[in-house]
Amino acid sequence: MDLAEFALVNQQYKFTPPDEDKIDVGALVDQYEIDIDFSINTQDNIRFQVYVAIGVNKNGALPGYAISSEGVGFFDFSKAADISKKEKGEFLQFSGISICINQMRGIIATLTSNGPFGKYLLPSIDVNDLLSEKLKAISKGGAKSPKASKTSPKK
Repeated sequence: MDLAEFALVNQQYKFTPPDEDKIDVGALVDQYEIDIDFSINTQDNIRFQVYVAIGVNKNGALPGYAISSEGVGFFDFSKAADISKKEKGEFLQFSGISICINQMRGIIATLTSNGPFGKYLLPSIDVNDLLSEKLKAISKGGAKSPKASKTSPKK
């Protein structure tokens, strides 16, 4: 599986200054709610798309950054023609989603690097939990994006 291309398709960024003069930025950004949604689409049996949408403090409930980003990774299986469709799906669910989240992590870090609070690094995300939450949402008939589980606290 090769990442042939990654495209940013939507980006929204807003900074709301805090009311207080002195603020613990690290403690504040640790409280940001992170929403991640994704979908996997196929163009044919060789090329697949993984769409990822990430919202960080998206509704602006807390001061500082409010970020909404959407991107699409284009994956190519032409060098792995002997892999079954089921195996391709499993690769995309775990590796493809992780790769796209990491691409978005870099984009968000670059976007915020000159912001008032400095670079925001999206924390590590537990993709297994994300998949589990997505399956629960689908089984309940909801389209709501799952809340991301952070695997390590923000430093």
